[in-house]
Amino acid sequence: MKSMPALRRILHLALAIFRGNSFANFSGDAQTKKKRLSGLGSVLLFIFLAGYFAFMTGGSALALYDLLAPVQLQVLLPGLYVSSSVLLVFVFGALYVLSVFYYASDVDKLLPLPFYPEEVIGAKFLVVAAYEYLFVAGVLLPPLLVYGVKSQAAWPYFALLLGVYLLVPLIPLVLATILTMLIMRFTPLTKNKDRFKAIAGILLLFVSIGFSYVSSSLSTRSGADLAAFFSTRVEQTARLTAAVFPGTTFAVGALTTRSTPAAFGQLALLALLSILSLVILLAAGRLLYFKGVIGLSTAASKRKALSSDELDRQLGVGGSPRPIAAFAVYMQKDLRILVRTPIFLMNNVIMNFLFPLFLAIPILGAGTQDEDIRQLQVLVQGLVDGTDPRAAPVFLAIVFGLVVFVNGTNGIAESALSREGSQFYIMKILPMSYSRQIAAKLAVAMALGLAGTGISLVLLFVVLRLPLWLFALCVLTIPGALLLPNLSGIIFELYWPKLHWDNEQKAVKQNMNVLYGMVAALIIAGLAIAPVIVFELPLPVAAIILFVLPLLVAFGLILVLRRLIPLRMRAISP
Repeated sequence: MKSMPALRRILHLALAIFRGNSFANFSGDAQTKKKRLSGLGSVLLFIFLAGYFAFMTGGSALALYDLLAPVQLQVLLPGLYVSSSVLLVFVFGALYVLSVFYYASDVDKLLPLPFYPEEVIGAKFLVVAAYEYLFVAGVLLPPLLVYGVKSQAAWPYFALLLGVYLLVPLIPLVLATILTMLIMRFTPLTKNKDRFKAIAGILLLFVSIGFSYVSSSLSTRSGADLAAFFSTRVEQTARLTAAVFPGTTFAVGALTTRSTPAAFGQLALLALLSILSLVILLAAGRLLYFKGVIGLSTAASKRKALSSDELDRQLGVGGSPRPIAAFAVYMQKDLRILVRTPIFLMNNVIMNFLFPLFLAIPILGAGTQDEDIRQLQVLVQGLVDGTDPRAAPVFLAIVFGLVVFVNGTNGIAESALSREGSQFYIMKILPMSYSRQIAAKLAVAMALGLAGTGISLVLLFVVLRLPLWLFALCVLTIPGALLLPNLSGIIFELYWPKLHWDNEQKAVKQNMNVLYGMVAALIIAGLAIAPVIVFELPLPVAAIILFVLPLLVAFGLILVLRRLIPLRMRAISP
């Protein structure tokens, strides 16, 4: 009788934590009506992304089924997608556990409340599981629904699929939670929250890049080779996941066993293991969680003793500080915030330097066997030989569009004011004009964008062995391609900054201005590329569109910003 009130308390607490995290809330700090519109926009964006992801995974299952069916290997698909889902739940679940269990803003508030330890742990686990179910719904359900339809499975298959979907994430998520609790309890590195989150995010990033490389290399295999590859690798992966995550074999067996009673028996065994794992989690969490979470809210910082002369020199005592020096110091401050905050580092800074990897992965992974790579090489060869007069304008337009897209999606300018958060009032009292402060933030965004763009451009020309004159023309496209997305991003921030947040990810991941910046970048890139390609413009005309016109538009935006910045900065209330 006591278990029902406890379960009800766990559900109510989980709902409160879920609402407090506001994971899918993109609304800013505008009026209520605008918040409702932003909320509607975030829901529509989530539906679009979920539909796109489901289309991609379902399409992959459809292609693999048609590939494996002629050799009677289509039965491998449930094992492939179940094993992949289990591995992904474990990897991403560990990061969600870190965020929800340890680094959320509600940790200090929950500890003094009259809840049993099992209730707090159970509620937080439900929140993490809710996020994972949304993720698994896109990874597991569409491909296995495609498999069921293509194989003409009877209705028990779809009932079993629903049961597998509800039970499969639990065991890997329990293991990820216990492992994270052990690490947070006994590893000193975790006491430095920012460093630990940055390292974990970078490791996950390398895993994603490795997955992209493998996907590119697989895309060039023939049908027979790919079927043979899957027949061996899927079995190896299934054995690995079954050994590490008990219950995976039962999940696959429930979907592939022809006997309906036996299939439901496999599902019952999976349910029994899942319940047992939850009991173990609550017992282990009582011993590990609270001792590991206490003290994480305290922050340590290194202090440096300054002599009186050094202090006077840094404060500019004895003479007014030079404007250029003040501008550089402000840039340094903004750059340090970007680099030292893990969320900003992963979502803003590293995004600029991922672009060279995204260029290299298709070439290194697929090589010359990929059709798109061959078409690019044909375009480059016609450009070098001079046999294709359209090649140079098209190549310049593509470079311009890529630079605009990268700088419009890194979110540095689009979150320039939002990153200040509750410290925004400092911008109003600094002895520096609003225009110079915004200019310093723009300079940081452009410097980071230029670094990533420069590496990408050099890599592109080294790999493709393009002539020097074309490299010089591409360099001339960079100023306009850097200015336009960053200036438009600052305009969005001046009107809709997201200053009220209690977690850094809300300043970037839940900031509608970042989405607006992406849309603006796509529009700018499309307006520049479309005329060059559609009308087959000659090189001089393409140069005017890609060199001169963006600079003129940027100059006009700068004039607008000179009037707009003081007005909007005074209107923004911290």
